[in-house]
Amino acid sequence: VMHHELAMAYALASFDPVCSVPKAKESHLLPMALYRALQYQGRVLLWTAHRYQIPSRGYWLQLYRLYRLAEIYKLLSTRYDDDDEPEPCRTPLWLFLRTVLFALANTRRLRQRDMPTVFALLGLAAMDAWIDKEPFHEQGLAEFFLDMSGDTPPLPSRVIKGRDPAALRFLFTRPLAQALAQLALRPESASLNLTLDRAVLLRVARSLGGVDKRKLPRRDETAACHCVTGLGALLGALPVPAVISAKPSDTERDMRRSGAMNNYGGEEIWNSCANYDAEPNFIEGRIINSSARGCCVIWPSLPMARARIGEVIGIWPGTSTVNLGFVGAIRWLECYRDGLRFGVERLASRVVAVQLYDATSQPKGKAVLLPAEPDLRPEPELLTLRTVLEEGEVIQIDAGRGLMRYWVQELSETTPSFARYALQAMGAGLD
Repeated sequence: VMHHELAMAYALASFDPVCSVPKAKESHLLPMALYRALQYQGRVLLWTAHRYQIPSRGYWLQLYRLYRLAEIYKLLSTRYDDDDEPEPCRTPLWLFLRTVLFALANTRRLRQRDMPTVFALLGLAAMDAWIDKEPFHEQGLAEFFLDMSGDTPPLPSRVIKGRDPAALRFLFTRPLAQALAQLALRPESASLNLTLDRAVLLRVARSLGGVDKRKLPRRDETAACHCVTGLGALLGALPVPAVISAKPSDTERDMRRSGAMNNYGGEEIWNSCANYDAEPNFIEGRIINSSARGCCVIWPSLPMARARIGEVIGIWPGTSTVNLGFVGAIRWLECYRDGLRFGVERLASRVVAVQLYDATSQPKGKAVLLPAEPDLRPEPELLTLRTVLEEGEVIQIDAGRGLMRYWVQELSETTPSFARYALQAMGAGLD
């Protein structure tokens, strides 16, 4: 709220005719007001994204007006000594670019903890992107355009029709997207003093490259559903074979006591999904569209904190909580007045709660087994807490029919809440 008020105050000072006369310009009142207004507009967008909301009406119109004013008075490259901003972001142009690039980073697919780092990264790397009045460059067509006369965020260049050419500015982001993709391939980003997961960097790179497109059509629908979020809550909602103990294994208790999960937000994860004895808390929602690979769900606003990017979720269609529809992972979030909307990628239509043992039959905790499905995976997969398994080890799985040996193959996905491993069966024989 403070950033919003400061942005409005500096914007009003920028648009004030007194500040727009040449004398005021010479005294640096207008340049400083523009600089601060653009700075706080960027922080407003970061705060809005952190709440998984969209900017208020008029946000983009005001941001574009500030840019046009700086453009008219040739103040875009005016540099200020500002210790609150990194070196590349000490001009109105780069402050504006950072805000626009952050809006294009598809923040609804980012975890809240990653948003400030992505915001900072785009400020440091903004020099790999640029704005022009012409849509073509030697590298081809611009990826996005900005309608300076409207109140819309940056749009893909393929939807330019019907716009006033004089009000358009074109944004070239392909070199930046390529640079971020290369950064994701390095062991660390120490040169920028920032650390982001490889998956986050690649996601941002795809968004800025303009290639993050929906692959499957969506079907509009309205269907009631019940949801359970978190790996532990999901295990509590699934039928559990009698052979599985109702209490966490010694391994799990030792991990919890020693703080082995601390590097991955341990307390947050344990508080949400480690209590296997608790009754699963079903949340009533509504499926509003679906496709072959997932669906969009809307919840009431009250339980929205239980939904997080990368969280595992079980969905039971209809009003019954008997027949599981499918298990998925939450991929994006958006907050609206009518509640929380989130997108779920389908991981499996059938799942089994299992007990894990190592090669010497020592318990390793519980997990969710995703059987092989022709349209989703050729081999079974396993959902566990992070750090429970390692690639290449041999484990034994008990689903109530005796122990089965599996070889843990590659780690196909990892989030702060769960890890997903591919498995290869090694045969039975240990009862």
